[in-house]
Amino acid sequence: MPEAAPGVYLLAGPEEGEKDARIAAIAKAIEQKTGGPPERHRFHAAEARVADVLMILANRSLFARHRLVLLMDAEQVKGKADVEALAAYLASPADDATLVLETSELPQAVAAPLTKLIPKQAQLIFWEMFENAKRGWIVNFFRQRKVGIEPGVVDHILDMVTNNTRELRAECERLALYLGPGATLDLERAEQYLYHSKEENVFTLFDQLAVRDHAGSQEVLDKILLSGENDPQQAAAGLLWQFGRIVKYRRLVDRDHYNPEEALEALKIRGRRNQATVTAAAKSYSAAELDAIVELLAELDARFRSGRADVHPLMLQMAVYYITRSGGRGAWKDFAA
Repeated sequence: MPEAAPGVYLLAGPEEGEKDARIAAIAKAIEQKTGGPPERHRFHAAEARVADVLMILANRSLFARHRLVLLMDAEQVKGKADVEALAAYLASPADDATLVLETSELPQAVAAPLTKLIPKQAQLIFWEMFENAKRGWIVNFFRQRKVGIEPGVVDHILDMVTNNTRELRAECERLALYLGPGATLDLERAEQYLYHSKEENVFTLFDQLAVRDHAGSQEVLDKILLSGENDPQQAAAGLLWQFGRIVKYRRLVDRDHYNPEEALEALKIRGRRNQATVTAAAKSYSAAELDAIVELLAELDARFRSGRADVHPLMLQMAVYYITRSGGRGAWKDFAA
C-alpha cells in the first residue's frame, strides 16, 4: 500500500483491528521505501502535550531513517493553541516522518482545521463489522488454525469479547494456543476459558452490578481504571449495551409473556454463566430502574463526549454508585461536570 504523499493519515471509526492492520501496512510501506523499519512513537491526546508530539516529528532520529508517530484519540485535541500548532505541522509535514491521527469517532469529531489539511485519500473510516461478517471471521480464524468449533461457541465469543477484531483476534489466538491444532472447542470450555483468562473488565464489572453488589462493583471498577486497559468511555458503552439487553429480556418476559428460556433464546444469550448473569440482573432491578439505568448511561456517554477527560473516571464511579444504590435515579441532580 503506497504511503500518502503528505505523510499524514486520519484513521477513524470503531473497528480497531482493521486500523491496526492499516498502521502495520503503513509501517511496512515505510520500511520498503527507506530500507529499515521506522522508529515508532505512540501518544494519547488526552494525556500528551501536542508540543511533545511535534518535537518528535521535527527531530531526526539517530537510529532510524523515518519516524512513525501515532496520535490516538485525536478528537481530544481541542485547545486553540494546540489545534493551531498541529495544523501548522500538517500544512508542511516533515519528509522523514509519518503522522497518523486516530479516533474511534467519525472524522468530523476531529477539529476541522486539522481534517481540511489531510488529503481525502488519507482519511479512512473503519466501520464495525456486521454480525454475519464477525461470525465468518471467527469461523475462518479457527479453521486456519485447524481447531474445530461446536455450535454456540461463536455466539458466546461474540457475547464475551469487545466488538472489534483487535480484541477478537487476541482472545481467539489465546483459545487456539490453549487447545492446539486438531482439537475441538465446545461451549463449556470456551465459557470457562474466556471468563477465567480475563482481567477485570466490563464483563466482570457487570457481573457485580447484576447482583447489585456496590462494594464488589467499585472494587472491580477501581482495578479497571488502574489497569488502563479500558478507558471510562469504553466501559460505559459496554455497560449500556449490557443493561440494554436486560431491558429487552424483561420486556419479553413481563410484557410478551415469554418464559425465561424462550427470552434468552430469542435474544441469542447463550452460555450458562452469561444466562445466569442476565437473569440475576433482571431479578435485581425493577423494569423502571432498568429504564433509568439505561437513561443514566446514555447521558453519561453524551457527557463523556462533551466534557473534560480528567473527570471521566469520577463520573463512571458516580454512575456505578447510583446504579447499585438507587437503580440509576437521581444521579445528575447531584453531579455537575
